[in-house]
Amino acid sequence: MRDVSVSGRRPVLPGLLVASVVLPLLALAAGGDALRWPDFSDPLVSGLRVPRILAALAVGAALAASGAALQALFRNPLADPGLIGTSSGAALAVVTVLAIGAGGWSLPLAAFAGGLLATWLILLLARLVRGGLAGLLLMGLVVGAFCGAIMSLVMFLSDDLTLRSATSWLAGNLSSATPERLAMCLTVMAAGILLLLGIGRDLDCLLLGEDAART
Repeated sequence: MRDVSVSGRRPVLPGLLVASVVLPLLALAAGGDALRWPDFSDPLVSGLRVPRILAALAVGAALAASGAALQALFRNPLADPGLIGTSSGAALAVVTVLAIGAGGWSLPLAAFAGGLLATWLILLLARLVRGGLAGLLLMGLVVGAFCGAIMSLVMFLSDDLTLRSATSWLAGNLSSATPERLAMCLTVMAAGILLLLGIGRDLDCLLLGEDAART
């Protein structure tokens, strides 16, 4: 039975890889009365559409890898950045940076630092209260709610321009995916994914519990 279930899952990854290539090509070929091969010499295609498609694929891959790592770290298949407070910590850091008037590359750096600090805080509090896996998730909910409340307060006290910028950033968009920025983002995402692949076996051991992982 195990061999059948494993073999049944084997076509999933190749199918996803094929879809990741075919569907973007279809999206680029759409337009007009019929499908046509994308004209990559067109600046609208090479400078606008292709970077946005590549950015969407890269962001999806990064979110999938980070989500799998968080599920292993928190030893719960339901754990995700929105549930355990990582997203709230990142959002709070970005809104705070926008409120003080900063921008540019400080926004993604603030998001990374905020998410990392929120995760560390959750793990520290969960270790102090010793509530086990349930306590870990509850601490994530508490930290996430706290960060969300502080973020709402900062946005309430900010001016209209900051509020618009924060709302636009929190909603998310791919409009700023230029070829230059895409190259930098792909480099950072690739480094993070390679790091997670390198410690993948350690994360698998964590799913067995801390005692078994230490052994």
